Amino acid sequence: MKHLSLHQFGGYFMVGGFVGVVTVITRELLALLARDTAVFYLISVMLAYAFGIGLSYTLHKKITFNTVLAENEESHFNFYRFTLVALTGLLLTGLFAMLFRYGLYLDRWLPHYAGMSAFIMASITTSIITYPVSYT
Repeated sequence: MKHLSLHQFGGYFMVGGFVGVVTVITRELLALLARDTAVFYLISVMLAYAFGIGLSYTLHKKITFNTVLAENEESHFNFYRFTLVALTGLLLTGLFAMLFRYGLYLDRWLPHYAGMSAFIMASITTSIITYPVSYT
């Protein structure tokens, strides 16, 4: 397992927190574009998640790890692995968001915050699942 220095550890949480907030705001802005249907909700979750993953990758590379990826076999393998984990995370986040919002009837309990709440819970759940795979 990779180990982070204290500086990297702090950067990891600062970048992660920032990206999390920006991603939730992105999902909420997308929600303003169309009627709140299950299909559009799923699309908005997946678009916001994909944007957040791209932003996270870029910021962690530049801020947390302060690296420029060299073009070599290892960097290609790491990028493919990252992409596979990110796509898995995208699918899991979409699935969990739908399950949390509609399976737990969040629209009934949190009428104005159901979409955002389900997305946040789904993102956290997905992170718990994908984190060990990402950093081993």
